[in-house]
Amino acid sequence: MSIFFKYVLKKTAMSCVIAVLVFVGVLILGNAVRDIFDWVASGRLSLLETGKILSIIIPSMVSYALPVGMFAGILISISRLSVSNELLTMKSIGWSIYRISLPIFLIVLVATILSCFVNLYYAPDSITEYKRSFKKVLKENPVRFIRSGEFIRCFQGYIIYVDSIHDDDLQRLKIWQLGEDDISCYISAKHGKISYDSDSSTILLKLFGGNAEYFDRKHSLDGHNPDMLSFNELSVSLPITGIINEDTQTVKKLRYMNLNELLYARENWHADPSETLTPEIIKRDRRMVDMQISSNIAMAFGIVAMSLIAIPLGIRKNRADTSINILLAVVFAFIYYFAMVALSWMGKYARIHAEMLVWLPNIVLSGIGICMLRKVARN
Repeated sequence: MSIFFKYVLKKTAMSCVIAVLVFVGVLILGNAVRDIFDWVASGRLSLLETGKILSIIIPSMVSYALPVGMFAGILISISRLSVSNELLTMKSIGWSIYRISLPIFLIVLVATILSCFVNLYYAPDSITEYKRSFKKVLKENPVRFIRSGEFIRCFQGYIIYVDSIHDDDLQRLKIWQLGEDDISCYISAKHGKISYDSDSSTILLKLFGGNAEYFDRKHSLDGHNPDMLSFNELSVSLPITGIINEDTQTVKKLRYMNLNELLYARENWHADPSETLTPEIIKRDRRMVDMQISSNIAMAFGIVAMSLIAIPLGIRKNRADTSINILLAVVFAFIYYFAMVALSWMGKYARIHAEMLVWLPNIVLSGIGICMLRKVARN
């Protein structure tokens, strides 16, 4: 390898790695704000546990960050080479634009292969494990979601107040169960215990020594007289949908499946098990599986398409402003991912070779990039 080849390879590789890491960090931060910011802010989750949970989702974030990060990295490195006249120096010794681009395409090839493995295996598994980690936190210590002296509203359909907590024993509890329009039940208990029920994926609250008042406004004469009930022990199941983004579907989503699971799903997966299986429904479900496999691979090859755009765009730019290059990368990524999502949705209703629709953005961007690269080479 010549000194110029190594130089371009090193410069571009460093820019791409830094850009990908930046976008991975931004995506992880977005997930942290969406999913666990409230947990950390309220002290229910330690910083060490937060770091462990967020590290699980890194492969999934890499699958989205690689195309846009590679675009930004190549654009930044080529722009700097162009502005500093280093590209002009290479051309003066007889290097064509295509030869200058060879080390870049080598990096793109490696990144595309890596992205294929991430998209087909590691990213789906990381999403599944990420969701499982929240349940693990709940299972290990569910009492952390109960804070004494506060009205707790994170359990959907319930408001809970605990006077104090001593050695995981909840003292003097008050629970309001909410109906459609008003309170449907009020429960008070001397003390209680909280645990996680793995079978039903709910928080189980066992209450001891208390009263329950059931309000039935439809059958009560004045609309306010409750039915009273005393109990020695009472169990209340609290849904966790208000704490974590629990998926209520019984069928595993295709985007959470790795390649081995998707290949098995081609013959066995159905979007709605309650449907009567007909040849048309079987073909529809198999088409959806093929769409997911094709989408995972197409997103990896999106790195090639975006790189073909980034090289001529970087050469034609007259400045090496990093912020402008990153903004361009974000704009192209938004357009690309929007097109992928739209075509994936349209593919559900296509009849013939719907899995090929998700390749359309790659084909269009690659065509534009090749035309731009040839035009730059001629000039």
